[in-house]
Amino acid sequence: DEHDRRRAQTFRTAGGAWMLPGLLRPDEVTERTGLRAPESPAYETLGGFVMARLGRLPAVGDVVEEAGIRYTVERMDGRRVELVRVEPLAEPGGNEGGES
Repeated sequence: DEHDRRRAQTFRTAGGAWMLPGLLRPDEVTERTGLRAPESPAYETLGGFVMARLGRLPAVGDVVEEAGIRYTVERMDGRRVELVRVEPLAEPGGNEGGES
C-alpha cells in the first residue's frame, strides 16, 4: 500500500535533516517534521513542489531553498522525485546569545 511505503521512507538523519518521500503532500511534511512546507494549487506533493520551483524535471543533487528550509533531491525514480532531504537553514546569529 502506498501509504505504508511513504511512511517507511520517512526518517531523520544523525545531522538532524529529514529524508522524506517525494510523494508526501505538504501537510504530511509539516505533520511529520514540524517544518511548514509550502502549499500551492500548482502541485500536490513534495516532489511536485521541487519540480515547480526548479521549472524543470529535477535531478539528484538539485537544491531548492524556500522559507528557511533547504530541499535536496536525493533519489529519483525515472521522472518522479523519490526521496528528498529536508533541513532547516541555520539563521544568521541564531545560535548566539541574543544580546541587545
